[in-house]
Amino acid sequence: MPKILAVDDSATMRQVIELTFRGLEGFEVKTFDSADQAFQHAESSGADLILADASMTPDGYELCKRLKDNGATASIPVLILASQQTPFDAEKAKAAGADDHALKPYDTNTFIDKVRTVIAAAK
Repeated sequence: MPKILAVDDSATMRQVIELTFRGLEGFEVKTFDSADQAFQHAESSGADLILADASMTPDGYELCKRLKDNGATASIPVLILASQQTPFDAEKAKAAGADDHALKPYDTNTFIDKVRTVIAAAK
């Protein structure tokens, strides 16, 4: 069962992510409101994918770099979540080692397909 860690400083967005995967067989989603909490959980318990908000502090790019620089978490794929207010920065994503990105708000089916693709590519 793929384990997804979603980190976003917006409680609404965390709920949206949980609702996106609720009822889909085979997914376990844990949400966090801070990059530090998500990092600690990933380091101690692992994950199959991390969804990281580009606009939180520290931002998803910083969290991604921290994960990729740590031997215990380096292989976990990271998908950056960007928005119109905080557009996706391809240069920062590449420098951080991000595996992909998605734009908020997202089409549910397209987002689920992207998540599945990123998880499958990492295996």
